[in-house]
Amino acid sequence: LGSVPRAVLRLAYKAVPCTASAAFPTQTQVHIPLLEVAFEYGGKSFRTLGLLDSGAGRMLAPTDIADALGIDWKTCPQTPVIGVSGTGIGYAADVQLKVLLANHHWTARVVFTPGLNAVGIPLLGQQGFFDHCVVQFEARKKEFKITI
Repeated sequence: LGSVPRAVLRLAYKAVPCTASAAFPTQTQVHIPLLEVAFEYGGKSFRTLGLLDSGAGRMLAPTDIADALGIDWKTCPQTPVIGVSGTGIGYAADVQLKVLLANHHWTARVVFTPGLNAVGIPLLGQQGFFDHCVVQFEARKKEFKITI
């Protein structure tokens, strides 16, 4: 017998503003799968929206979040970070990741990188998020489902 899910969340993609361009002259917003989560460490908590990113091998987050949690990220183990904007260095730390709507949490290794500070949104990737849940995307309906 399989295990009983703790929670099943059915959520709508969130509309996020974007700048119209020559390639997409009438597009002023995009719809993306964002989930409200909290990063917890040392008695501190940081609530934010995270992007469900099935293409991210690991969980990545801005170093600004590490700063807010009191993590001295510059002393954390380093790892290379490769993304669409190039390469860099990330700093890994274990935190509690809480899915707020499910009131469920687990320990996740997060790679904090200064390259995400401009975006401000953590990427909920394969290691640390998708390996704890079943995620189904229905882009045509602008919906996603998470089974924890």
